[in-house]
Amino acid sequence: MTRGSATFGILLLSLLLLHAKGAGAQDRGPDPENDRLGKGGRTGAESAETPPKPAPRPVLPYDPNDEAPPPDAPGPSREKPGSEERGKHDETPTTGGMFEGIETKADGRIRLELGYDSNVFRAERGRTSDFFFHGYGEGNLLVRFPGERELFASVTGEGLAYGKQDLANEAYGSSFADYYHPLTSRLDVEVQNTFEYSRQNLLDDNGDLLPREKFNAYDEECRVAFIAHATDELSFEIGGGFRWKDFEETFGIPSLDFYEARGNAGARFKIPWWPESKLRVRYVFRERHYLQLRANLRDGAFVREDPKLVLQRHQAIVSYSQRVEIPSPFSKNPMQLSVVAGYTFTYNGDIFENDRSYREHSGSLRVEWWIVREWTRLELEVRGGTRSFLVRRAPSQAGLRQRFLDSSALLWQKVYDHVAIVGEVAWFLYDSTDPTESYGRFVGQLGIEVFF
Repeated sequence: MTRGSATFGILLLSLLLLHAKGAGAQDRGPDPENDRLGKGGRTGAESAETPPKPAPRPVLPYDPNDEAPPPDAPGPSREKPGSEERGKHDETPTTGGMFEGIETKADGRIRLELGYDSNVFRAERGRTSDFFFHGYGEGNLLVRFPGERELFASVTGEGLAYGKQDLANEAYGSSFADYYHPLTSRLDVEVQNTFEYSRQNLLDDNGDLLPREKFNAYDEECRVAFIAHATDELSFEIGGGFRWKDFEETFGIPSLDFYEARGNAGARFKIPWWPESKLRVRYVFRERHYLQLRANLRDGAFVREDPKLVLQRHQAIVSYSQRVEIPSPFSKNPMQLSVVAGYTFTYNGDIFENDRSYREHSGSLRVEWWIVREWTRLELEVRGGTRSFLVRRAPSQAGLRQRFLDSSALLWQKVYDHVAIVGEVAWFLYDSTDPTESYGRFVGQLGIEVFF
């Protein structure tokens, strides 16, 4: 306890110095999809006494359904632990009767934070800053049945409330279930279902910020995958899914409701000569059909006779993860370091006249460092990329291109049994050939977490 407290004091001081250093550059920072904070559909160009106007249309780096955000990032993740993540907890076996041989494990956390946002509405000019309250809750249940069958279920809830700019307030709730079943010694099947509710005021719809007062929505998605194990190190996966998203209607404006079909294939390789390392390659295809929203012409103009919007997205995703243990000067237990690096190429196709068609290259690097096992954890992440539209032009008649870069740091320090202090800082930088879309942003949070 004493050793962990001393370590916390040193790291907290470092975090505060980092925060102070970042405050001078708070007009920098990108806008990752999983960064839920401040997606208010307003610009900060006006003062608090002036009714806000619709925000410019920043294009966010990638769709939250394409990649899993970090476990501690704001906003629920659609990607939950799969079979490779199971077995990391101490299960409680259930004995007797029909439940004999079943093992269960439950855990969860509640996090309450106070934060500061330097650019609540992500405006290019006239930035509006504000303090906010962030609450997050999560509960997980893992059930292991005889025959290596597993059921994982998770429920999360989250809310953000700004002190003055209540138009930027957001709320999220989600439930996730995953059932894993070995069919043979070499073939497994996995079934997933996700249901989400979101309340937000800003939405990037594959290249456009659509004019709405609100984006309250229900989202249902189911997936199925078959995993074939060629060897103990090499496995292949093929799967598909269906998604339906229903938005709250805005009078006089076409609905944003859509349905989406998904197919994916990939391979995972555990490098035998380098323990605790995994290489994963995936291809994901989605076809999205909007029920009312119409496609635009090549120049972005709206024509009433246009057909309903249909988007086809192709993605090639490569990721590499590595976990190592390092001797610790603070404890007898070694420090644990986990690194995940990834690259994604995306082609988003608007099948009408390519108004929303673009190519995107993005990369990420995430480091999780347990400095003192079970006591002190530091997380660092950097993400960046560029998106180039095929036909859409900027006001300068140059090709429309957006670039983004974000960096974040999180310090988690256990102070007592089931209680930890959490500090987070993040910088976001977004640049576009359309100058009205560029912006920077700094977000800092400090709070307490209760876990079990």
